[in-house]
Amino acid sequence: MWNSYLMKKDLVRAEQTFKEAIRVDERSIKARYALAGFYRGTGKTELTESELIEVTKIDHKNPNSYIALGDVYVSLKRMEDAEKQFIKSIEVEPKGVPAQIHLGDFYLIWGKKEKVIETYQKAIEADEKNISARAKLAEVYLNDNKPDKASEIVEKILEINPKSHDGTFLKGRLHLAKREYDEAINLLQAYLKDNPKSFLVRDGGSQKYLSWTQRLKE
Repeated sequence: MWNSYLMKKDLVRAEQTFKEAIRVDERSIKARYALAGFYRGTGKTELTESELIEVTKIDHKNPNSYIALGDVYVSLKRMEDAEKQFIKSIEVEPKGVPAQIHLGDFYLIWGKKEKVIETYQKAIEADEKNISARAKLAEVYLNDNKPDKASEIVEKILEINPKSHDGTFLKGRLHLAKREYDEAINLLQAYLKDNPKSFLVRDGGSQKYLSWTQRLKE
């Protein structure tokens, strides 16, 4: 029913339906998330915040409830408030790698490089075989012109999974950093071929690196 009103752009009826669902069951996480999403989509940020605060009270053991509220604060550029929510998500689930990675991503947006590295490292400590955290940390070192540190991480990724697409892409970037253009081109072309739906392919990221490498080689 909610979606039908939204598809018809009947925003008043949609909001009423969300609120009615909450009146029937005040602890309905699904209804509160839906109403928060509705408010966010219609630019009512204070009401979005209010609903998500209620979600954290009801679903206080779920790290995702704090992450959702933190993401709203990021969109409002209330970075200190966002940080508090992301830290709470980790406190709720200390070994939760996704929450650690999310916090690291947040620090990257905020420009807190030392905290980025520290947080990704904690995610790796929580799950030594987590490739995503290692790939993100390697990328930080590559962007910071520290290929030796990145190389150690990339080799570990490929040790965990020799067919890792993240490992292939990052190793291509490492060869580019070392001006080993033929090796870089081969690996980046392999990445493009094997990952046609990757965001790095869709937004042109891997193609950009490949084009740079081909021009440098010339």
